[in-house]
Amino acid sequence: MQAPRSLVDTAGAAAYLGTTPRHIRDLKSRGRLPFVQLGRLIRFDLDELDRLRRDLLVPGVDEADRVAAAVSRVVDHAPQLTPEQVAMLRAAGLTERGAA
Repeated sequence: MQAPRSLVDTAGAAAYLGTTPRHIRDLKSRGRLPFVQLGRLIRFDLDELDRLRRDLLVPGVDEADRVAAAVSRVVDHAPQLTPEQVAMLRAAGLTERGAA
């Protein structure tokens, strides 16, 4: 097991993530943020804080464009729907106007 890069207290974790100590305590109590308990002291590993930041990251415009391009490639290579499948989608209200 690799040694933690650095351990910080609740206030340090909050400052590192740009949030409040209360939010850090909430994440800890919900099991979203692992912690180290040293007697009565609670510490957070900076590597875990980095992982949490990555997990909560909302894609930016560039990332959203890459995802949209990937979805378009999948759709472009998907097999054509049969008339029966189109009818089922229409009956379920799942088609756009002018589609299929």
